[in-house]
Amino acid sequence: MSNFLIKLFIHNNENILNIKTRNKYCYLSSFVGVFFNLILFIIKLFIGILLNSITIISDAFENLTDLFEYKELTKKSKTSQKDVDDLVKTFKKGRWERTKQQLD
Repeated sequence: MSNFLIKLFIHNNENILNIKTRNKYCYLSSFVGVFFNLILFIIKLFIGILLNSITIISDAFENLTDLFEYKELTKKSKTSQKDVDDLVKTFKKGRWERTKQQLD
């Protein structure tokens, strides 16, 4: 199943050293995770309400909160596309500004 999705959505999938290809892998895994967690949430919520089980309903909402992890994953994937030198300069600048504020 995973090979089928990779071949369907990621062109040039053998070139994993390319940043764009790696990010496509990340986006694909995020989409699949969101899709299945949403389906699990709906099924578990329906069964939990049907059986009047707070445990199954709370487990359904736990699946819903997992969606935020996938949002964070795609955000970090976008950060990894940035140039490393720019990120280091930004980090050093922010660190120097905090040190300067502590000295004042």
